[in-house]
Amino acid sequence: MIDYPLARGGIIVDPDAPNGVLYIWNHSFKTSRENIPKFVLRAADGYWYDFFREEADAIWNHAVPWQSNKIKSS
Repeated sequence: MIDYPLARGGIIVDPDAPNGVLYIWNHSFKTSRENIPKFVLRAADGYWYDFFREEADAIWNHAVPWQSNKIKSS
């Protein structure tokens, strides 16, 4: 869990490997369109791969585990 609204979602495959891949999609805000754009970055892409990888690492490092027992029932 993180206390920040995320504008993107993604899947990271083997991020430290030379063949690492980021699959990224945009979370649309109040639109009827699906979550676009969607794009793929590979480790060989360099700057933008590193940029989105660093952002994903920062989100992961600032997140806390989900605690379902802390939800209050109404």
